[in-house]
Amino acid sequence: MIKIKGGQDLFLSFKMRYNLIDDLGKWDIKEAITNCTIGFFDGVHLGHQKLLQELEKKDGTKAIITFDNTMGKELIYTEAKKLSLLSKYDIDEIIIIKTNKLNLNYTYNFFNSFLLKLQIKNIILGEDFHYGKDVLGTTKTLKNDFNVKVLKLSYLDNIKISSTIIRNELKLGNLNQVNKNLGRIYSIEGIVKKGKQIGRTINFPTCNVIPINNLLKLGIYQTITIMDEEMHHSITNIGTRPTIDDNQKVIMETNIFNFNKECYGKRMEVYFISYIREIKKFNSLEELKEQIHKDVIVAKNIKGEI
Repeated sequence: MIKIKGGQDLFLSFKMRYNLIDDLGKWDIKEAITNCTIGFFDGVHLGHQKLLQELEKKDGTKAIITFDNTMGKELIYTEAKKLSLLSKYDIDEIIIIKTNKLNLNYTYNFFNSFLLKLQIKNIILGEDFHYGKDVLGTTKTLKNDFNVKVLKLSYLDNIKISSTIIRNELKLGNLNQVNKNLGRIYSIEGIVKKGKQIGRTINFPTCNVIPINNLLKLGIYQTITIMDEEMHHSITNIGTRPTIDDNQKVIMETNIFNFNKECYGKRMEVYFISYIREIKKFNSLEELKEQIHKDVIVAKNIKGEI
């Protein structure tokens, strides 16, 4: 079991080993690895998927070497979600290196010696791969010690697929572009918390997740929600609730259509299909109710599936 920043625990596939490394200089080899790919893999987008699929083809033991989010950078997914996506591939091990100041200060030559200690022979990388202190290491600095296969970058509509671009598109609410780059529908998951239950008073009860890992533009979205392995159409508010209170904490509150079950304490995953509108403050709860009714009509008229 891996303890993930934010208090989440992730159980990886029984077929897979994992190792979390605090200090590369003090880590002892557990078992030899023949093949690997290396990267942060935020989003596990289509470009990353090419690397992982190429790794799956290799004979011998296979590992993904990735990095955690110790330094607190913005993420497309939570660390738990990223590891869950990586664990779906046919590999033997995930090695997670902490991105602390200690590990970031090791030179690329030192990192090469770490890989040699793992007894790695084959490495699969994207052509823009950099590593080591001041990111001076490249695919070329690995080729003296390893058999390195370099894959060309992936493009969509003549634009490079990258985690940076996906983050930017999330902030703009451009879900069509985000979902094409990811090769899947973008989602946020979490445990439903009890809120103020004001939605019940206007006949639009919501399932709330607080806090959330979010890069999405604040607003109202057409969504599809999975709970108890059942799929439901829904609308979701990402943001604050200016009509109800002055609290500036960003939450995710989802109104699931024709849903009357208890949801508190359950895990739900919300898939984002399209952006409907920006958040605004209404003069009364009645005005808010009328607007939500309109939002539901808009959402039901947008084709969306996962």
